[in-house]
Amino acid sequence: MAKTVDVLIFPSIQEDVDLNEVKEKLIKTLRVDVEKVDAWFESNEPTTILKNVDEEVADRYVKAINKCGAECQKSLTDKEKLSLVAKTGNTKLFICPKCEYDEEIPIRAEVEKCPKCGLVLATWEEQLTAEAETEKIRRRLLRQARLEEDSQEDIDRKKKELERLLARAREIMKELGMKPPSALWLLYEKYTIPMSLAIGSLIIIVAGVTFYYVDQYLEQQRR
Repeated sequence: MAKTVDVLIFPSIQEDVDLNEVKEKLIKTLRVDVEKVDAWFESNEPTTILKNVDEEVADRYVKAINKCGAECQKSLTDKEKLSLVAKTGNTKLFICPKCEYDEEIPIRAEVEKCPKCGLVLATWEEQLTAEAETEKIRRRLLRQARLEEDSQEDIDRKKKELERLLARAREIMKELGMKPPSALWLLYEKYTIPMSLAIGSLIIIVAGVTFYYVDQYLEQQRR
């Protein structure tokens, strides 16, 4: 007797995925109704979506469903269910993932194309792989965008906190009768880095011009 298993889908999704997108992918991949997919996730317990299927077929379904972002696994069929289906050791069950056509085929036979709807299994698997890669890239870009947004928010928050502290410092100086900083100093506080670079560049230019004229003067004296 060929080994058969059940395929279970859980009412949960993988990390960093959107439930609505997972449902859309399941509807497209498994060719099932919206109501059926909604019922899977509204249930409090796992739902058996395939019963008494060949383990190789179950593996393909589990792989495809997990790529959609859902939680799925295979489960051994109990003895009562096994006794209801008579199978020989020379055959296995083929189930088309598109139209759900099933057929007993020789155990060593390989199905490349569904005899009912014409689905090419290799193309179907390539499509699932491509969609999974696209979804993986999309999630990575979303995480990167969220990190950049969080970083910018942190910078803005620190700037606002610094401005608040500087304003408070000026209020304290005023209360103590101390002379408030000049407008130039306030400008320097606000644009510390750009003005520091500008002042540094100005010093370098003045020093270069001064050294040039001093060198010219000394050269004339030597002559």
